[in-house]
Amino acid sequence: MATPFVAGVAALLKSEHSDFTTAQLKSAILGSVDVLSQLNGKVSTSGRLNAYKALQNAGANIDVYFQKPSTWSTANAYYWAESGNTPVNWPGTSMTLISGNIYKVTIPSNCNKIIFSANGKTQTVNLTIQGSNQLYIPTANTWTAYNPDDVMTIYYQNDLNWTTPKAYYWENNGYFQPVEWPGTAMTHVKANIYKVDIPTLCDRVIFSNNGNSQTVDLTISGDGKIYRPTSEVWEDYNYITDTTATLYFTNVNNWTHPKAYLWNGSTTINNNWPGKNMTYLCNNEFGQSIYTVTYDSSLYDHVIFTNGAGQQTVNISIEPSQSSDPFANPTPDGNGYYLTGAKSNNKWVVGTYHYDR
Repeated sequence: MATPFVAGVAALLKSEHSDFTTAQLKSAILGSVDVLSQLNGKVSTSGRLNAYKALQNAGANIDVYFQKPSTWSTANAYYWAESGNTPVNWPGTSMTLISGNIYKVTIPSNCNKIIFSANGKTQTVNLTIQGSNQLYIPTANTWTAYNPDDVMTIYYQNDLNWTTPKAYYWENNGYFQPVEWPGTAMTHVKANIYKVDIPTLCDRVIFSNNGNSQTVDLTISGDGKIYRPTSEVWEDYNYITDTTATLYFTNVNNWTHPKAYLWNGSTTINNNWPGKNMTYLCNNEFGQSIYTVTYDSSLYDHVIFTNGAGQQTVNISIEPSQSSDPFANPTPDGNGYYLTGAKSNNKWVVGTYHYDR
């Protein structure tokens, strides 16, 4: 039943590009399909025919991907048109590293043959290009649908205060070779949470402290999950949810660098001592400076204010009311939260004071 639809699209392409060879028609059609997970392993491209995209992409450049074997030092692409167009000079064009051991080259759509080489010393056989966004995997001797934008984000809770959290990830069936040990540097999100974007085909990961310490071999449970070493489980995590709050501190002791050391009373989530720098806001009616610090109320419930050195307040439990913004609707007199300190009672109180923005 699919044959007449494909033949119709081929005729449509030929009407727009009369000079296209059969190989070019095939490349344009296969390279513009809508990849569907339910078709994975059932058809060669794992995709559904898309006439509009075939027309749109025909004649444009196409992206070809190659999984470089670990024994290769370089990845070059030597490509040409089967109809006789002059190929690029041997050993080919240098490919661009995308992620891990995946490399990419952009070539004219009229090219339908390619050889990948390690600077000419080692090479694949003469291959027929399957279309745009196709990845050639030498270990499996096959092309597979690939899009570098198809990534998932996984998170790691750095409970051990590693200085350089990294993620070493791979695909368990062997198609995707692992990234080079000790892995890819992760991006700091907030508190002790780090993240990394990895190809959706990867299903295994090891987190490491630049190789010195590491977790066990883990099965990735899905996109948007956080791994907590203390409980050794993956949990749902959405860092986009805005749980940002603000704490206000009255610098009664005239500290030069007030900081806020925040942590969670039931876990090991914390800011590294002596804490996070605070931001000057204004002065109260006594000439005392008011400082603020923003934090994630879903992560922290305790705070110690410090001067960045030896002086500090006691352990203070943060209550929801203490993180509201008293400056949302400024008036000549405003309510602000501050630690009294002068009375040495280490309590949060609401103070009314004049302030100048």
